[in-house]
Amino acid sequence: MKVIGITGKMGSGKDTVAKYLVKNKGYKSISISNFIRKEAKKSKLTLTRSNLSKISKKFTDKFGKTYWSECALKTLNRMKGDKFVITGIRRLEDYDAIKSSVKAFKLYSLITAPALRFERIKERSRPGNPETYIRFKIQEEEELELYQNFEETMELSKSKIENNESLEELYQLLDKLF
Repeated sequence: MKVIGITGKMGSGKDTVAKYLVKNKGYKSISISNFIRKEAKKSKLTLTRSNLSKISKKFTDKFGKTYWSECALKTLNRMKGDKFVITGIRRLEDYDAIKSSVKAFKLYSLITAPALRFERIKERSRPGNPETYIRFKIQEEEELELYQNFEETMELSKSKIENNESLEELYQLLDKLF
């Protein structure tokens, strides 16, 4: 079994990479963020970044910092297939939990310019997304505070994927990597 982890800051293109790998390379996708969204829906919360952060923290405070990666691993073990992509790995503890459970695990970091990430976030129009660049930077700082070792996690990646160009150029890069 081959498992690829995708990490990156908000709006960097994690889901875009996963969708491409599913559609074109035969991977199956698991999103840590989707587990958090599911819990927020159960609590009848609007799916804002702020609410999702609160849910994430609530569960990791209660069940440990690897709670979300354990959810991903349980899902992975129930799925059929031999190629998987897990998106949204932000905590060093999540990386360690997955790395210790999956022999063929490689983490990739998406690197995207902040201004471009902000534009992408505006385009996708999710509830609670920042409407100004200043609010975007504040949310980014809040996420870095929530995921205190996020930068360390990104440094552990096998490869940095620059995602500052067109979708076509990203896809060409992904074809070379995978």
